[in-house]
Amino acid sequence: MASSWSSVFTLGNTAIGVGCLSFPYVYRLCGVLGGMSLSAVVSLIMVFTLNALVSSAHFYKASSYQGLLEVALGGPLGKMASTILGMTICFYIFGCLIGYLMVVGDVIPPFVGLVVGAESFWAQRWVVITLVGTLVSLPISCVHNLSALTSISGLSVFTLGYTALMVIVSAGRRMALYPDLWEKVEWGVRMETNPLSAVPIIVYALQCQIIIINVYSELESKPSLTRVFTSRFRWLHRLTAPAAPESVPEGEEDSSDADEERAQDASPSSLQAPLLHRTFSGADSTRITGMMWIVGVATFVLWVGYTLIALSGYLAYNDDVQTDILTNFPTDFIPLQVARVIMGLNSGCCSFPVNVFPMRQALTLLVSKIFPKAVDGYPLLMHYTLTVVIFVSALVVALSITELGDVFNVVGGTAGALIVFIAPCTIWILQHVKMSRSSSESALSYLAPATVSRGFVWKARPVMTASLAVSTLVLGVALFVNTVYSRVAFKPFDAPIVPGGVSPDDVSALVAMSPFW
Repeated sequence: MASSWSSVFTLGNTAIGVGCLSFPYVYRLCGVLGGMSLSAVVSLIMVFTLNALVSSAHFYKASSYQGLLEVALGGPLGKMASTILGMTICFYIFGCLIGYLMVVGDVIPPFVGLVVGAESFWAQRWVVITLVGTLVSLPISCVHNLSALTSISGLSVFTLGYTALMVIVSAGRRMALYPDLWEKVEWGVRMETNPLSAVPIIVYALQCQIIIINVYSELESKPSLTRVFTSRFRWLHRLTAPAAPESVPEGEEDSSDADEERAQDASPSSLQAPLLHRTFSGADSTRITGMMWIVGVATFVLWVGYTLIALSGYLAYNDDVQTDILTNFPTDFIPLQVARVIMGLNSGCCSFPVNVFPMRQALTLLVSKIFPKAVDGYPLLMHYTLTVVIFVSALVVALSITELGDVFNVVGGTAGALIVFIAPCTIWILQHVKMSRSSSESALSYLAPATVSRGFVWKARPVMTASLAVSTLVLGVALFVNTVYSRVAFKPFDAPIVPGGVSPDDVSALVAMSPFW
């Protein structure tokens, strides 16, 4: 079982990568106040959708994101939606894996060139990507459980902290040389920019939804963060903690216990299971509360680190900020070169393997629907075969593309919108609509699985919680439509994320990224 802090690091490994280097571009698009506010709001919304997925997965006893959607919808529609979600997850993660290998190829070769010479064979981009990927990323990606990556999970937090520090130092040096940079900073909100054009970058940098159910399934039964934070932040714990069990009147206790036994015995894939009145033990309450704290801590640490990088990079380069802030800084500052190398190693050693896990799981589910005997009869062969296929496919595309640019924006605004906003809120709403139909009380007052008499009660007003879910769903749909309209099919609403808009080469790269073509 994974500990609380290893779970925090695992979520960090999933998110930290090329996305954090693009955060300064959000400030270029929205201004300092606009970028900080927008990233904070999106971060809070993502915390809500992460917790919604955890509570729904616990309620339906689902072990995967696709399985959760299938059970929530039920019937043929659930199977079709699960297949579509599996393909979307594969498409999204495949783009992330390509990005991680590209980070390796962008940041490590210059450092190798300082040692063996820039013209050396070993300093070539394709050589570095192939060697690091084959000797490091691929072997680590073959693990069967996320908890096996605990020993290297702390590298992600160290990488974020060191990179943020070096960006701050480098930005300070530049601002000391050019004091007039302060006059060019947009401290407020840049009104001429459509904020939806910056959301995909934030989503891409913070996304943990794909892996959250796997992290929860491996979490220890009594997370240490539950004890730490509930003792130090009692005022906040009162807003989110499970409600104390109400006393059960004499004569109704047996009925309640019978309902609990029937709920536990019901098939997780049956639509009758979530309709039964379900009670949860103190261990369930502690575990889910601990997961809420883990999600909050991981997201807060990521947001603080990203904000420091974004603010420093934007102050130093203003409207000249590139989508990868490290490309703005000179290469003669050795500590910053070390930051580049650490970022590359983190992408290859941590981020790549962690993201292979959910993609392999999604592909396994898709293959099992076509060739069930192959998955059941040869699980190890299927495990290693899919791992190699994923790695080789990502390697080939990473070697053939040198600038994804707007492609990542398209992936974050389409697949990311579905995975991060639309699907979690749809599952949450369906779960609570079904619960409300089977209960005399409105189930919209519950964030996690609950019963009439006891359960995980969301202390906020029911209407506020339901409104947040519906608003997030609308945001996801708007982001998807805006991205398709402005980046793929029609003229953009505003200035594109990458100057020059989407070229035919970008669209071709997007097509090449998908493993289904």
